[in-house]
Amino acid sequence: MGKNVFEMIRDFGGRGKLFEVHFRNVTSPLPHFVETFPDDGYMDMYQVMKTLRECASTARLNPTTCPARR
Repeated sequence: MGKNVFEMIRDFGGRGKLFEVHFRNVTSPLPHFVETFPDDGYMDMYQVMKTLRECASTARLNPTTCPARR
């Protein structure tokens, strides 16, 4: 918690230490969040994808969940 996601992607991805990315978005940071669609959350998922490409990551992307219907 409290880390910059893009710095972490560059750090781990640049060292070849990203193997699987659970590609999902949430409404807010831990500890109180609700899963949401990739384009509805607080994280810019397009920038996440661009950063993964920037560091030539070969990680498998896993779009793990969709939000529950209410």
